[in-house]
Amino acid sequence: MKIVNEAILDEFRTPGPCELCGKQCRDREPHHYLAKGSGGGGRLDIRINLVAVGASVPHPLCKCHNLIHAGRLDRESVFIAIALREDLVAHDMEVVLHLARRLIDPTSAQLEVAIAELTPNQQAIARRELCSVPPG
Repeated sequence: MKIVNEAILDEFRTPGPCELCGKQCRDREPHHYLAKGSGGGGRLDIRINLVAVGASVPHPLCKCHNLIHAGRLDRESVFIAIALREDLVAHDMEVVLHLARRLIDPTSAQLEVAIAELTPNQQAIARRELCSVPPG
């Protein structure tokens, strides 16, 4: 599934604390937990796949975005930060993310069939994240 949502990306570009280290950042960038180019599916601009980290411009106060891409911040830390921010059970969030990755250009009916196979908590997350914006 591909979801391109510039409006949600803009929410993660605002000044504020880095969601990983807590340092105040003048510029933050959205980082995709499941990278745009990895696996099937493509780009997923949804809240449960994004974390706001310090911009990767030269001499940032926060170096978290660079550390993630250099492999020096583990993926689990990113995942846990998103789950805590969204107040979600990490397993439920992971199931929905992987469902979105498996679906390729689903119709509304196909998406509903896939969501119906989830637990009630996972269904709520999937409907909020996958049905609230048009696919890209």
